[in-house]
Amino acid sequence: MLHDCSRLPMRSVENIEHSSVWTELKLNLGHSKRKQGKYNSAYSIGFVVYTCLRNVMENAMLCAMVSSLPATVDARWRGVA
Repeated sequence: MLHDCSRLPMRSVENIEHSSVWTELKLNLGHSKRKQGKYNSAYSIGFVVYTCLRNVMENAMLCAMVSSLPATVDARWRGVA
């Protein structure tokens, strides 16, 4: 049985702006700007890409766990697993 992953609450690039990660990133940018006189853009871009990839991986893992859950529960209930 394939679970419909589109119904799960997914985090995406659009709502990263409202997350604490984005706030932390802006604080880091401000700190780097004061410290070095310029933005540390390579670090910032890497951080945003890493965060987005991590969210995608978490969503994929969550979906996989939810997909396999009914079969696992059913098997344990029958005493198979």
